[in-house]
Amino acid sequence: MAGSRAVVTDLRTAPLPAVLEHAERAEALDRVVAPVEDAVRQVPEGVRRALNGVGWLGHPLHPALVHLPLGSWMAAGVMDAVRKPDAARSLTVLGVVAAIPAAAAGWSDWAELPEGQKRTGLIHAGANVVGLLLYAGSIAARSTGSERLGRRLGLAGLAAVSAGGAIGGSLAYRRAAAMNRAETAER
Repeated sequence: MAGSRAVVTDLRTAPLPAVLEHAERAEALDRVVAPVEDAVRQVPEGVRRALNGVGWLGHPLHPALVHLPLGSWMAAGVMDAVRKPDAARSLTVLGVVAAIPAAAAGWSDWAELPEGQKRTGLIHAGANVVGLLLYAGSIAARSTGSERLGRRLGLAGLAAVSAGGAIGGSLAYRRAAAMNRAETAER
């Protein structure tokens, strides 16, 4: 295009990476990280390894499992938009149920992260817990006939898990969290 020019953003100054870099250095989060890590480490190592997926699957399981709850919740949003409340309710329930194993696998991965990434991972998990609670509220509201409130809570839940997903994506793709650097790619 004549007269147009590409704009390159320095990722170190983009809003989300800048905030997450600050979070990685926020030692105050360690007051929460330590007890959560202790709780996760109470899960038997064999169970954590199975949830991690690296040994039997060849890569972390968590990223594969998050597709079902996220897809269900996005589809629920579409069903709400086209006023299909029964479908939206069913998809919301499916998303909540599917989030449980996804979260368990995520906590297993989280326990193996370096200190700074654990801090960011805690924020990722927090956003997703908020989303999960909003979706649970959506289900409760819909169950009592409050479809409008259920739709609003579902939309807020989608916003929360979207933020959580952006943070998780930053961990995975920008910080290479839980990446297997020992394996070489064939060329």
